[in-house]
Amino acid sequence: MLLHCCYQLVQFWILFFIWNLACDKAINEVTNYIIFIIERWRVFNPKNNVGMRRAPLLELNAI
Repeated sequence: MLLHCCYQLVQFWILFFIWNLACDKAINEVTNYIIFIIERWRVFNPKNNVGMRRAPLLELNAI
């Protein structure tokens, strides 16, 4: 019984570790895709880029 519980506990942690890796990879892929879309938008809309580039600096100065 104790051996079975230990086996299930080890199995749980292995699956939990694999699940975390999969989630991290998925989040990374989604983030990269969003960054790619934003960069494409900046390339195809150069006149709108000025405000977007200055916004983070204004936020930093406000802090």
